[in-house]
Amino acid sequence: MKSILITLFVLPFGLSAQIGMGGNNPYALVDEIAGTAVTVSNVDYSLWYDAVSYFGANVQNMPFETGVLMTTGSKYCAMGPNHNSGHGVDNLEPGFGFLNTIVDGQTKNAAVLVFDFVPLGDTLYLPYIFGSDEYPEYVSTTFKDVFVVIINGPGYDSVNIARAPDNSIISINTVNNGTANFGPCMNCSVYQYNGDGSTSPYSSSDMYLQYDGLTKPLVAKAAVVPGQTYHLTLAIADVGDGILDSGVFLKSRGMTADVPSYILESSVDVYPNPVTDQFTISLKEGSLLESYELVDVSGKCLDKGELGSFTQVDFSEMASGMYHLHLIAKTGSITKKVVKY
Repeated sequence: MKSILITLFVLPFGLSAQIGMGGNNPYALVDEIAGTAVTVSNVDYSLWYDAVSYFGANVQNMPFETGVLMTTGSKYCAMGPNHNSGHGVDNLEPGFGFLNTIVDGQTKNAAVLVFDFVPLGDTLYLPYIFGSDEYPEYVSTTFKDVFVVIINGPGYDSVNIARAPDNSIISINTVNNGTANFGPCMNCSVYQYNGDGSTSPYSSSDMYLQYDGLTKPLVAKAAVVPGQTYHLTLAIADVGDGILDSGVFLKSRGMTADVPSYILESSVDVYPNPVTDQFTISLKEGSLLESYELVDVSGKCLDKGELGSFTQVDFSEMASGMYHLHLIAKTGSITKKVVKY
């Protein structure tokens, strides 16, 4: 891995119908995609400084409002409108050896982010959207730009978990609607046409990105062992030549680990129960629970709110009987029965 120019991590402001770019600090970018139930560390990278960026977006065909963009050229080549049928920057960076073996060809201009993570839950999720200006003309050619998410750790030895619906790799050759957007279809249920560089409204409105094609949101997913350390490599590269750009959008706080209910159960105490006047919801250190809802047996919500370390709920005006307390995290929820004398 090598050093890049580090700029301040800043947020784009004043977004309307457009995409704005921010900082390119790899450490901050990894933190940006890390969500609940995962901790990340040991960040490494190999990329050109203009090839990665924080983004904020309000555009068509790209529902992630904020996140991280990794490209094979320049972040600026993703910005719309789509008024150029072949936009890109050859930054003359090397490829990535693992990708060479996957695509059976020579990669160039690789952007690579590498880090360790420890999941609290048993399933890793990483949502992303792949786009390219190689679409659609270079579909089914050797210019098959590619994106991978490689996991190493318990049960995995350099396994790519970024897959199309038919389990193929993510590339312009595996997700497309043919060389003219009229078929034959390859996983086109997750493909989005985004103009050809000269067709309105794509070419005249900054509501559209520059890339001629994009996937719909996809998710890299892996079964993991809670508490164990895994190594993740995110890599995108040009294939065959370095001329036209491809990019991958990673959702802010999108990388999460599904948390089994027993972990949520063990992270909270509710007392006293049965209750007369009030009860306390006590969160243990590291709990992922964020809010609560108190409902009666008919399902009517009687009270709700955010959770702190200690949250007291007034029960003095409630009738005697049984109630359900829903305790909610971003990754799931649990329910406890509360009885009023």
